[in-house]
Amino acid sequence: MSVRSGARYFSIFMTLWLAASPSTFLRASAGFITARVHITLFVGPTAYPKVPLRLLMSNNYPDKISAPTENPPRTQHSELEVEKKFRVPDNPVEFNNLKETLSSVGFQVTHEEEFVDWYFDLPGPNWHFTLNNIWIRYREKKWKIDKNNWGWKGSWQVKRGDTTVDGGATRDRGGMTIFREYHGVTARDMILEMLSSLDRDKISQGLADATVTVPSLKFYNGHDIPHLDGAEELVPFSIFKTFRTCWKIPPCDKGNKFSALKVDIDRTDFEFAVGEVEAVFPLGCNDTATVESGKGHIRDLVELLTSGQNKSLVEDEKGSSSRAMPMGKLECYLKNNNKCLYEACCRAGVM
Repeated sequence: MSVRSGARYFSIFMTLWLAASPSTFLRASAGFITARVHITLFVGPTAYPKVPLRLLMSNNYPDKISAPTENPPRTQHSELEVEKKFRVPDNPVEFNNLKETLSSVGFQVTHEEEFVDWYFDLPGPNWHFTLNNIWIRYREKKWKIDKNNWGWKGSWQVKRGDTTVDGGATRDRGGMTIFREYHGVTARDMILEMLSSLDRDKISQGLADATVTVPSLKFYNGHDIPHLDGAEELVPFSIFKTFRTCWKIPPCDKGNKFSALKVDIDRTDFEFAVGEVEAVFPLGCNDTATVESGKGHIRDLVELLTSGQNKSLVEDEKGSSSRAMPMGKLECYLKNNNKCLYEACCRAGVM
């Protein structure tokens, strides 16, 4: 049978079918049309745009390969972090005692991490965000791609001193800090919003008065500077690598008073070590009792970890002993590498 004859018989058949049962024909036609639409969406040449490699290396998975829609999903990650730092001893015996103390109360090493932190602000001496206890960070984490290969994936983060608790202080006298943390898309949007709310004339004047020749600079200490479209005014003021060991109570030990806490022991590429105990709560948590209970458990655990041979004592002007408050990683970095910003932070009360 020729193609023309086949088409003729098919036309006669469809005419008879439509005359016999119009509703059946319409349902079948609708199904055929729907199938055509679905096929076009999933296999059409313009259905999914090519995804840049930099997005495939991003922490913001919903943005990574999502199909085009009118209102694409947005990742939001924010939390209230309460933490207290403690000294990590250099002495191997004391360090072993520290690990034994953690093990004795139920903590186990869950994993190790390696990451690079970039911190950004307007060019100095106009460190607008930092001096207001707002820390803009880009964190790149090392991750295993496959059996033999490793890569890095990064995301923007914002840490903002929480002034809604403890009478407006973000650090109490015992060295405990309270921050609101934002990650991924939420952090990127916040950075752009904070920049847009600034006086553009002041930003321009600040760039003119800057003590550095950025932001036209594309490298910092030999590294490619992370870029955020719309935030070209921001420049890095520090970059360092951290090697972290993470400790947690196993999920099966729910009755442990420290089960909600996490302990991190950090060592940096500039030969500094510090530990921190932290509790994380959903941002907007209104359960004051829960937060206060977490803070109490943090104090108790730090007391355990800094007792005995791991106890660091200093004498004040009156000759009495008190527990030394260890520096954080960024604080130590700035003190040794960016004295002007460090002193400005101390004057502003954020360090």
